[in-house]
Amino acid sequence: MKKFISVVLAALMLVSAFAISVSAEAGNVSVRIEGAQKNIFEGEVSLDITDETTVADVLTALVAEDDTIKITGIDTGYITEINGEKADQFSKPDDYIYDGWQYAVNGEAPSVGISGMNVAEGDEIVLFYGDYPSQVPVMDTDKLEQGVLTFESYDYVNGYMDDESGEWISEYDWCPVVGATVTLNTDSYTTDENGAISFDLSKYEEFVTVQISRISVNGAPNVCRFGSDFGFDVTSDEPGSEEVTTEPATTEPATTEPVTTEPATTEPATTEPATTEPVTTEPVTTEPATTEPATTEPVTTEPATTEPATTEPATTEPATTEPVTTEPATVYVTPSATFTFEKEVFVTDTFKINFTSDNKVKFTTNKKTVARVNSKGVVRGVKAGKAIITASVGKFKVRYIVTVKNPILNAAKKVLKRGKSFNLKVTGVIGNVRFTSAKKNIATVSSNGKVTAKKKGTAVIKVTANGVTLKCKIIVR
Repeated sequence: MKKFISVVLAALMLVSAFAISVSAEAGNVSVRIEGAQKNIFEGEVSLDITDETTVADVLTALVAEDDTIKITGIDTGYITEINGEKADQFSKPDDYIYDGWQYAVNGEAPSVGISGMNVAEGDEIVLFYGDYPSQVPVMDTDKLEQGVLTFESYDYVNGYMDDESGEWISEYDWCPVVGATVTLNTDSYTTDENGAISFDLSKYEEFVTVQISRISVNGAPNVCRFGSDFGFDVTSDEPGSEEVTTEPATTEPATTEPVTTEPATTEPATTEPATTEPVTTEPVTTEPATTEPATTEPVTTEPATTEPATTEPATTEPATTEPVTTEPATVYVTPSATFTFEKEVFVTDTFKINFTSDNKVKFTTNKKTVARVNSKGVVRGVKAGKAIITASVGKFKVRYIVTVKNPILNAAKKVLKRGKSFNLKVTGVIGNVRFTSAKKNIATVSSNGKVTAKKKGTAVIKVTANGVTLKCKIIVR
């Protein structure tokens, strides 16, 4: 059984012996190699990159470029050893757990071998040792300000044989990384059933390193570790870091000068601030609220000029500027972070990735046959399936897992009595739709999809939309 599994994995990592270079351009691909106990390599590989450059090509270039890296099996299609770490170092003869070398590209473990996975400039390849299958975690920082981090992995969950194409279809979904040890600086936490940890964010200052690990029953790792520079920053003055919140620290609150509301004109001698009605001075008209409230900190305006201080300067209504956020005011993540979103489109449909940066943004797709993206971030669905669209600026990436779907008919089969009609509708139409009947003497169909039963029998209505042909079986009784 174990040998059979090894053979299957060997087939998955099969490497092509030849590659054709077309319009090659020099570029860099990030590579990280995580051994069972420690990191072996972390850096960039320079090579000529084409549309057909694969993971196997990058590994070949790495070995040629760095003589300290020894990878056995690239030429045979089965990676058995990297720098002395051999496959099957943890498994025992009678168990059915395979441990060995696996790989991921841009945070996802592909369902194809290293010779079938194309890469582009700026992509990140991770070779890691562990039980098969191991999880490749992605850190979700949506709830970071509440002291919550969530770790998920895009894992294989199901597979089936497609009746029409005869191809094996692999299904993937986001799964929590459960029971993993997450280390923030030197503090350790364990992920719960949702893959989350909770912690006191206020105890951390500046850059916080994040590492993750989990060991299986046979002693091998089964979660891919993060890179050495992975983490998040809780300071608001870290140059070059990317924000998690939408509250940029560029409001320059010092220019709002809320002190100019001069609450001293409210007749402090009355000692009854409620009757002096300082609100009528309407200091809010200075519009401090137009700045980002997180940094205006109206409580610190020190209205000492009111003399005496018993006039309760809080009556200047700073609360109308939106309450001050809890510390930290702004949260940042490391520039090497990756954020992942999901998007569904129909074939030939398009959407635009709204990613702006002072630097050039590079857009790539891992499956051009499923979804394409141009230099402006416009994504177009090509055929049904899943593809990963990546927008990257340096090591910071935003990924869209795009599910492309065919148009959908409101019925695949319909039973009608003679003389009766039925409206065939299509969801997800981009452009024109064409309806045709294979047997007009049994059932006809109009240009807008109205099907009319003529006589007893069976007819197939073909619907062409977005370049895809759909069918509806009409049974007339």
